[in-house]
Amino acid sequence: MKLSSRDIRTGIYQNRWKYLWAIPLILIFFFNFREHVNGFFSYGPHQFEPSYMDFCLYLFKGKVFTLPDPHVKYEIPIMWLTTQMYALYIIGSYPSDDRTRLGQQYLLRCTHSTSWYLAKMIYGIVSIGLFYLEILVIAFLVTVPISKEVFTAHPDLVRMCSNIHLERHTALDLYRSVFVMPWLTAETMGQAYIFLQLLIRPAYAFLASLLYILCSDFYMSKFLIGNYSMIVRNMQENTFDGMTMDSVDPAAGIWIELLCIAVFWAAGKLILKKYDYLERE
Repeated sequence: MKLSSRDIRTGIYQNRWKYLWAIPLILIFFFNFREHVNGFFSYGPHQFEPSYMDFCLYLFKGKVFTLPDPHVKYEIPIMWLTTQMYALYIIGSYPSDDRTRLGQQYLLRCTHSTSWYLAKMIYGIVSIGLFYLEILVIAFLVTVPISKEVFTAHPDLVRMCSNIHLERHTALDLYRSVFVMPWLTAETMGQAYIFLQLLIRPAYAFLASLLYILCSDFYMSKFLIGNYSMIVRNMQENTFDGMTMDSVDPAAGIWIELLCIAVFWAAGKLILKKYDYLERE
């Protein structure tokens, strides 16, 4: 607990500016959302103002999975990719830096390497949790002044902006897809990122994470967990241009991601037991 408390205070303080930089980023996404909404109502007056839930669905929507087509321009889902990778950027190189600095003294003088690694995992969980809480709070602050319907999602607007057919889903599907899956996927990727820093430099770990998360855009697989963070892929029976599209099971995804976190925990413990703490970088 002492190590975790130190890591949370020190790590978050070192990365405090990253949380501030996230604010204009979210505002840009919000104005992009408003532009889409204005285009939707371009042939008539606004029937209603978009709600908090409408914006969240747009922010975490991702992209409908389609087979590669040489005649269709490929587009990266920027908002989805940015939020997922920014969560890793929030963690930064703090775990690696601590292992080669103050943490090295702890690892040399004590036999509790497990405690050191657990503290870094808790630091990653708290850091990403704060980032996603920041996203949801800012989304609330920018949408509530224009719409009092906080948790009301408008099916026509959501279908236009996010390719999601709400009439085919329950409230559980909706809230799980918005408030659980993007955050849990980011937490799992964060644990993988911390684990990789035991093996390679942080920059290489960040690049490896980026390549892996991009694979989720190209392929639909339960082993590519980035699919679970896209609402249009983890809400079942999505359609696009009249066709039913492939999707993943978010209920299974929760267990898969929790299992991944446990695997990273066990693998990190094993590596630290065999680690040469005096080895020069």
